[in-house]
Amino acid sequence: APTAPAGSAAVENATASTVGSAETALKFKPGVTELAGGDQPALDAIAARMRASPELRVELISHAVGPADQAMEARRVSLARAVAVRAYLVDKGVQGVRIIVRALGNQTDKGPIADQVDLQVVSQ
Repeated sequence: APTAPAGSAAVENATASTVGSAETALKFKPGVTELAGGDQPALDAIAARMRASPELRVELISHAVGPADQAMEARRVSLARAVAVRAYLVDKGVQGVRIIVRALGNQTDKGPIADQVDLQVVSQ
């Protein structure tokens, strides 16, 4: 998997390569919904993998940090981030029906929340 340039925190690539693993986490600055330039190599690699294997789907699990009383705003931000990632992948030739969006905002059942979109490639 491609890695971010030295000194870039825009993209974190996990070492897992099995289908269904959270192999890529796109980091965002608080409140920002646009993709960073450093996100493109990781997204391009996922798009190429998706185009080569029609049985694969990608799940976008988006989070946004925020206080409990700002849950609606956190959900809006997380949805905007997931939509930006989805639009990029569609622009790169991935069919929209193969992209599952889950905008969780500041809600999670697995530990602390980060301003990020996790991408999990899964089989059909």
